[in-house]
Amino acid sequence: MNWKCKCGNTEMKIDFGRMICSKCDAEVKMYSVDEQKVMKENNKHYYWLIQTPTFVEKLDTFYADFTEEQLIEMSRKIEKVSAKNKTQATKFKNSYIYWKYFYNPSFKRMELKFITLSTLKRLFLRNVKDIELIEVDLND
Repeated sequence: MNWKCKCGNTEMKIDFGRMICSKCDAEVKMYSVDEQKVMKENNKHYYWLIQTPTFVEKLDTFYADFTEEQLIEMSRKIEKVSAKNKTQATKFKNSYIYWKYFYNPSFKRMELKFITLSTLKRLFLRNVKDIELIEVDLND
């Protein structure tokens, strides 16, 4: 798996067991979430796109050619149809994408959290009982 710094650099150096970006000297955490601020289409409001390590790993495994710009565009389409505080899923190519759109009171912001990507033929998450299947047109 290729680790990427927030500056976009993929070349890392190891310093006393820590991964350091060779371009900006920031520490890259191996098992942290990837978060990005995404502007809505009205250019006034925004939300945070949160990618869990499980989601990033499975996205790299199943769809290695999927770019960051495509992921942001897909998140905009998903955010439009999302209901707050519900775990939802949609069909994406040969798999399901699971997400939750909610207000995070700790950070005082709206978050669209991509939980995981599953190739199972049925909707299933271990700790979630109610998963709502949503139809989203993700084809470009």
